[in-house]
Amino acid sequence: MRRSVRHPLAEPRKCVFVNQPEFVALHAECIAVTDAYIREAQKTSMMLGKCSQEPLTFRERFVLLSQEILEQDAFIVYLAAKQFLHRTALVGYGSVPAT
Repeated sequence: MRRSVRHPLAEPRKCVFVNQPEFVALHAECIAVTDAYIREAQKTSMMLGKCSQEPLTFRERFVLLSQEILEQDAFIVYLAAKQFLHRTALVGYGSVPAT
């Protein structure tokens, strides 16, 4: 069963209007979640690099699978943050909705 990953930036919106300080904060958050995803991917890569010709023990398999789940969750959060920032950038910060 797949579990849902929640992040404040992952809220679906069609059009996002923010001011400059909010845009700067969104950008900083996007950089932070990108860094978090990269760290998790590096951990997974390091674990895979330590594998040998012998099959992994059950515990090693469990630890690797757990790390891969953490990496996947971090990727989902990164992707949501990037998409949110992208949608915000398309309309330009400081824009106000037309009434």
